[in-house]
Formats: sequence, structure tokens, C-alpha cells
Amino acid sequence: MERLDVEKARKFCKETLMKLENKENAKFIILHSKLDSEIALILAEKKDVDKETLEIAGLLHDIGKVIDKEDHEKHSIEILEKQFELSETLRDCILNHRTKGNPVTEEGKIFRVADKLSILHPELVKNLIDCSEERYQKVVSFIIKTSAKISGVLEEFER
Repeated sequence: MERLDVEKARKFCKETLMKLENKENAKFIILHSKLDSEIALILAEKKDVDKETLEIAGLLHDIGKVIDKEDHEKHSIEILEKQFELSETLRDCILNHRTKGNPVTEEGKIFRVADKLSILHPELVKNLIDCSEERYQKVVSFIIKTSAKISGVLEEFER
């Protein structure tokens, strides 16, 4: 098994997602993944967490969509396990990034929020983390609830 680093994750993300028939969708997921990584690093900036794992999680959390959109987080792990060693922290980030996820590591919690915040521009996220903890928690809670509603609408739209 190979050790996974950020450069390998970038390359693997692009190679894997470009296997999707819908190339526009693949490009969107790649962009989303890059934003997730960037936002996770912004959120983790002042915390004592594994930033490399957050960046890797951002890049690879959605690669399972090449198999199935609904359970993509499980498929992402299956795809990655065939080639790479995965830490428990990385598993937590990937398996629990969705709205109903329940991350146990600090990195997993940060990444779950980053995935929801990826609809925002990174500069807005920087401003968000500079506000009070109480306001931050309220905004994050609102975004997670809104994200769940938006996901439901998009799934209906795609049918």
C-alpha cells in the first residue's frame, strides 16, 4: 500500500473523476473538491489538527461518485483502499462529510463544515471565522440545515 500525500491526492482526484461520462459534472466535482480543501485549511488555520489530512479529504471525498452518487462516501473509501493506506482520521472525514454524518475526530468535524461552506467564496469563510464563536456556530448550523434542503431540491431537479 502506498502512502497518500497531497500531490498524489490531486492527481488521483483528477484521474478518477474524469472517468465520469459527464465531463462537466466531473469538472464541477473537481472544483468543489479543491474548494473543500481550501476552506478546510482556512477553518483549521488556528487549530492543532492534521491539515494535510484535511486537504487530502477535500480532494478525495467525492471520488466515489464514479460508482454511485447516493453512497459515494463509502465508495470513495473502497476506491482509495485499493491503492493507499488510509488513516482513521481520513476515513472519518470522508465517511462523515454529508449532512447526516457524525464525525468523531476534530478534523472530521472541521471537514463536514468545510464541505457545507464550499458553496461560499473562501474570502467569506475567512470573515466568518473572525466572528465570535457563538455567531460562528449559529451561521454554521444555518448553513448545514440549508445545505440539506438544497441537496434535496437538487436531487429532485436532477430526476
